[in-house]
Amino acid sequence: MLRLSSYLQHTPAQLLEACSRFSVGFEQISKWTPSEWPHLIIQGIAGPMAAIAACTVTNPMDVIKTRVQVGDKSISDTFRQLLREEGAWGFTKGLTARILSTAPTALALVVGYETLKKISLKEEFVATRHW
Repeated sequence: MLRLSSYLQHTPAQLLEACSRFSVGFEQISKWTPSEWPHLIIQGIAGPMAAIAACTVTNPMDVIKTRVQVGDKSISDTFRQLLREEGAWGFTKGLTARILSTAPTALALVVGYETLKKISLKEEFVATRHW
């Protein structure tokens, strides 16, 4: 049986990261950077920023999931205990490690994907693309 805590670990992060990278992040960074910067640089900045946002938003769920897995309490009991014993900062446990592992991975994925996409484009369509 699929446990709610396992489901919460991956799906929200993936959705948030995809939405951030390809809409808000890229558009905002495009406005803040010099117009002569190539799109690959902007996408290389947007990818890790999206990953950091996804980690920050989903980390509390990951902390609770981990504690539910090692303990014998429900999600709500674990949430209340964590808040009572460690306060709001308890939900940030492990956040630095997640960011330090996820941001470089996001950078490599975005730059690799965009580079491969550009290399794979048929010659007849190269002039129609704005990179």
